[in-house]
Amino acid sequence: MTARAEGGAGGPAPLPVTLVWIDSREAYIARWAEAGIPIEHRESEVPVHRRSTGHVGHAPAIRHGGGGSPQDAGEGHRQEHLERWVEEIAELLPAHDALLVLGPGTTRERLIHRLEAADRRMRRDRPVRTEAAGPLTEARLMERLRAENGAPAARHVATVRG
Repeated sequence: MTARAEGGAGGPAPLPVTLVWIDSREAYIARWAEAGIPIEHRESEVPVHRRSTGHVGHAPAIRHGGGGSPQDAGEGHRQEHLERWVEEIAELLPAHDALLVLGPGTTRERLIHRLEAADRRMRRDRPVRTEAAGPLTEARLMERLRAENGAPAARHVATVRG
């Protein structure tokens, strides 16, 4: 399915679709281009998310806020890194392409919210879709991008020697 924009006398002209796969560790951006499909890979500097320590009990005799360990200061630092990461990827995306954002978790959702807010501010009307997706190979990203842009799948032609 290719996104459409207002066109001239010939009717709606297709908008190229740019595909983004993102999580907190890395992102792939695949742009539709006449000369091929360039895929850009970026790695983030977001600190690794720490695992929960499990259930934390509180003694009823201890006053609220006292006697316990303070909240991990690293989590706030991680959130700041994550916001900068999402901003960095959003700035790399073409302003007038339709977007399909893929990824496994909440980083994808953060990017969608950031893009929608920027589009409202800029009074831009472009299709932005999202789908949950696990890790994809570059070949799968290219295959998906071709399908989104209405192009036939790449064919491998075997040469016969004889």
